[in-house]
Amino acid sequence: MQTLVILFTLLTSSSYAIDIGKWHIDGFGTIGYMRADFKNDTIEGAFIDRYDYTTSAPAVLPIYNRDDFLYDSNYGLKISYDLNSQLTIDFQTVANGRSGDMDPRVDYGLIRYRLNDQILIRAGLLRPPTWLISEYRYTSALYPWSRPPLENYSVMIINSMPGASFEYQTSLGEDNYFTSTLFIGGGNFEDEAMAQTIKGSTQETTGLVFTFNTDALELRTSFFYSEIDVNVYFLNKKIAVAMDTAAIPNVITTIKSQNAHFISTGLKFDKYNWLVMIEHILLTTKDADLKRVESYYTTLGYYFYNRKFLLHTTYAQTLDRESDSLSPAGDPTDGRRRSLSYGVNYSFNDNWVAKLEVQQFKNDQIDGVSGQQLDYQRFYSASLNFVF
Repeated sequence: MQTLVILFTLLTSSSYAIDIGKWHIDGFGTIGYMRADFKNDTIEGAFIDRYDYTTSAPAVLPIYNRDDFLYDSNYGLKISYDLNSQLTIDFQTVANGRSGDMDPRVDYGLIRYRLNDQILIRAGLLRPPTWLISEYRYTSALYPWSRPPLENYSVMIINSMPGASFEYQTSLGEDNYFTSTLFIGGGNFEDEAMAQTIKGSTQETTGLVFTFNTDALELRTSFFYSEIDVNVYFLNKKIAVAMDTAAIPNVITTIKSQNAHFISTGLKFDKYNWLVMIEHILLTTKDADLKRVESYYTTLGYYFYNRKFLLHTTYAQTLDRESDSLSPAGDPTDGRRRSLSYGVNYSFNDNWVAKLEVQQFKNDQIDGVSGQQLDYQRFYSASLNFVF
């Protein structure tokens, strides 16, 4: 039923943003299909989800050899109101199938103040500009993959937090810009993935982001420092009921660190029928359960038929994942993981994109529950994506 509602929304939605006086409405969405093939005789269907770097057990999902229309589906709605020529209020909600349902949640809510052509100030519930695709992380129509590479994008468990950002942009000639952003914040946050509930707080969070843009090239470097206190509740109640495993108690992993550092460096080139995206991340903390994570991905794509079709491949690898807190059988927070994906996208227009993708993970990890090597997982994905 939820899928039908989303499909109806897709088919009846406008292809363009809606402007009514001082009100502006934008949106995006994905109807996603996924099927998983997991080579392991004991824990069939186990899938290390986006929070695999902080949990002490894999997230067991009922997607093994089964058609799933929830996990890769989402939709979002952004509403903006212009108080005057300089002040704008932005509010965005996102419903993500990875939470086990399609209930909308607040993604961010903030006020923007445009002081002049160079200076922009934001304050409220903000999404930290951590990644190369931070501004459109949930908008699948704007990036090539069915889902962003988990090796990188599962590391930062904070989607949004109270804070403020100060952005200064300098023009370096026609279509060339250099932007520096200072982010400060802290406070409570909560999020859900398919089998985890994340609750925590941050203090004294400070970030610096430097971005260089031309008409074809984007270079971005992000640095964040924070004091974090996070509880990860494994197997949230909604999933436990759906899987008829309500008797399984929550397993809580606690991450505490007064010295967490995060560095991300990314490049995107999109011109002459070629698409290249490269991003490297490094996370270090003083917590025994999450000492260090280093990973990267490389995407190469080629457009043809007037850029209607895009063939792309992505290789991603966790170079280093270190934890002092190991169970007797091992812990998924240690070891390496790598993935290789192939996909083809078709753009109906600037607003609608269809995607087909095959992705295979190879794990050099030991499952802390079964004691077996996690071996490999293969995912088959198809999706219809839109943005307006």
